[in-house]
Amino acid sequence: MHRTRTRGVPRALGSVLPTILCTPIISFASASHAAPEPVPTATAARSERPRLVWGAATSCLQDPEGRRIRVQCQDLSPADPVAEPPPPADCWVAFDCRDRSAPAATCARIERTSWCHDLTYQTDAYQALVSEGHRMVEADPEVQPGWYRDDEGRAFQVVFDLNRRYWIGIGWAMSHDERAGTNPARVALGAGFRIDDLDGDLKGKTRYTFLDGHVALAPFEVRATAFRFDRSVWGNDPFLRITTFVGKPRRHDIEAAIGGWGEAGVLEHRPRGSEQDTNLRFLAGGLTWDLWQDADMTSYFRLRTGVGLEEHFIGGGDHGRFAITPIGAVEGEFTFDDAGFHHLTWQSTIEAPLGETGIPDDTRLASHIRFANALAYELILIAIDDQPVTLRAEVTGGYRDDLTDSKLNGWEVAAEVGLRVSLWAPARDLAARDAARALRARGTK
Repeated sequence: MHRTRTRGVPRALGSVLPTILCTPIISFASASHAAPEPVPTATAARSERPRLVWGAATSCLQDPEGRRIRVQCQDLSPADPVAEPPPPADCWVAFDCRDRSAPAATCARIERTSWCHDLTYQTDAYQALVSEGHRMVEADPEVQPGWYRDDEGRAFQVVFDLNRRYWIGIGWAMSHDERAGTNPARVALGAGFRIDDLDGDLKGKTRYTFLDGHVALAPFEVRATAFRFDRSVWGNDPFLRITTFVGKPRRHDIEAAIGGWGEAGVLEHRPRGSEQDTNLRFLAGGLTWDLWQDADMTSYFRLRTGVGLEEHFIGGGDHGRFAITPIGAVEGEFTFDDAGFHHLTWQSTIEAPLGETGIPDDTRLASHIRFANALAYELILIAIDDQPVTLRAEVTGGYRDDLTDSKLNGWEVAAEVGLRVSLWAPARDLAARDAARALRARGTK
């Protein structure tokens, strides 16, 4: 393995990956000085040039022609399997201006570069590197992970994390139930904020959702959740240890990725277009069991169970029925590509509210059933100001018998197609994903 060491100006300036030092040597033009100064040319093809490393120690200097440049330098250790003695360190040189020939006074800096560890813009620092024997190799400017820099030096985001974003959306929806028939055209609006937080040790992830809402028009209907969280884990210890005493005592470890979930303020107002029903879930929570999860837990397939406390209001809230609701679900979420362009979610949930009948002076308990299924696919189409615009298609279907209007109870299927615009969606952390994969490959817990 190569080892690097960081040097400061006028010594080598930073560290870059040694695996990409095998690049063509850039020819140098001679300046009209008593002692000629090597200056990198811009003749190398872009595909043949190395690229500065994002976050590595970088010095912002000025070359003998008065152009602002970004410099990263690296030495090879004598222990590396290279010819002895090791050659002087290469210095990678990238132009810091959009117009490479622009003098420092008129330099318009390229966008989205990492900060300079040494910001001097001095020519003598450059000449000191040359005098130490460093080879100046032309390179392309660095670009942050998840971004791409084109031939004109412009940077734009090409990797997205749809599990960390704030979004707003609009769509077209239709529904059909066995009694009320088909509602062929409804406008639907939505918004929500979600952030997934991977633990520093890569063994757990917590997902947070805030102010997630959906409004359908004609007829008016609202579904909203004030707060929801859930957690996936890759445990340090077995979930269950069983010891048997037949013959020699033996311990049997049962592995299970058991996490938890909770939510607060879940509202259903006028479900299925009802004019009398509003359901408010105050709190709910329980356990999750990930039957499968990828290394960084971006994708998973799991079971979820728990209980909720809710009240079903009838007729504008004049009276209602309080219920304790057992909840069970099978659900999954899948991101199919590294860039985050393809996203699939699936959920099948059954809820059984058990509580009051809602009839004054009636002390009997009533039970109901709500069975819901949802399958959604989301695809990134374009990005506007580096924020993705997605096409989302969803199919839902289910059964319920808890609505006041009996015509709205029973089975219903629905579909919705729309666009979502993200106002904040950072790049997916592929380095953390790769580190999590390596951790699991070693079997380290």
